[in-house]
Amino acid sequence: MARHRHKGILGAIAQTQHDANKRRAAQMRAEAQHMRAIVVAQRQAEETRRTYERSLKADERERHRLYIEDRIAETDALNEDRSQQLATLSAILASTIAYGYVFDVHSLKEPLELPTFNPGMRPVKCVNRCKRAKLRFVSVESSNRRILELSHCQ
Repeated sequence: MARHRHKGILGAIAQTQHDANKRRAAQMRAEAQHMRAIVVAQRQAEETRRTYERSLKADERERHRLYIEDRIAETDALNEDRSQQLATLSAILASTIAYGYVFDVHSLKEPLELPTFNPGMRPVKCVNRCKRAKLRFVSVESSNRRILELSHCQ
C-alpha cells in the first residue's frame, strides 16, 4: 500500500523504505507521547507532594492554635481561682479587722535548746603509727579552760 507504485526490485525497496519510515515515525510519536505522560505524572506527583506539605503545615498551625487556646483557657481558669481565693481572704481580713484583735507572731516562737557539746574520747592516728593513741580534753586548774591532750602508746 505504498503511494508510489514502482515496478520491479526498485519499487519493492522504495516500498520497504517507505514502510520503515512510517513505522519509525509512529514509534517516535509513541515515545514522545510516553515522555509527555511521564512528565505529566512527575508534575502531578510534585503537586501532590506540595499539597501534602501544605496540609502538614496547616495541621501544625492548627495544632499550635488549639494549644494556645487551651493554655489561655487554663490561665483564665487559674486566674478565676486566684480571684476567688483573693476575695475569700479579703473577706476574712475585713471580718477580723472589725474585732480589733492583735496577733503577736513572736509568741509562736519556741526557745531553741541545744545539748552541750561533748566530743568524747576518739582514737586518732599517732605519728609513731601507734594504734592506741587517744585524743582527750583535759581541764587546766589555773583557768576554766580545757585543752586537748594526745596520749601515745609508749
